[in-house]
Amino acid sequence: MKTFLILFVALFSVSLMAQDYDASSIEVSKSDVEHFIKNYPAIEKEFENYDATEFDYKPESGGDIQSFITALEGHEEANKIVRKYGYTDLPDWAMKTWTIAMTYVSLKMEGEAMPAMQEAIKQIENDESMTPEQKEAALAQMKSVMGAMETAYAPSTNPKNVAAVKPYVNQLDALFDGDDD
Repeated sequence: MKTFLILFVALFSVSLMAQDYDASSIEVSKSDVEHFIKNYPAIEKEFENYDATEFDYKPESGGDIQSFITALEGHEEANKIVRKYGYTDLPDWAMKTWTIAMTYVSLKMEGEAMPAMQEAIKQIENDESMTPEQKEAALAQMKSVMGAMETAYAPSTNPKNVAAVKPYVNQLDALFDGDDD
């Protein structure tokens, strides 16, 4: 269920950004990544049955990371789920999952999205059917998007996290690609 991870990462990212959180301070190890790969499908299945209707956190109301973690801690059933799979508690699982996912996205962006965007820039520059003004506008837009992407994911590129996650990119690809339920 790719949607589960996407929603989790989005919600968690918004809460971290709301307080200008330094994501590079969170570190994961290769064993954390292996543990995540092994247990994520089972945790995801359990969360599909988890009723979080009383989850009391609204990032749009300006909540910070502590409010988010406090909201997570109040859900003993969810804590039991992640403890069953070797995590200390829900905040421990959330921080490790978020860090692994953001580092993975950063690596994928570096390896796939950025080269594709560089190629698109070359195509715009070489497009004889565009006026100089059109090229200038298109290039400015592409460079703006690239800058925003780099800014969004740069904090998640702690070198230790990159070293821990990079060897598992193919396994994470398979995990996330097969996660479309």
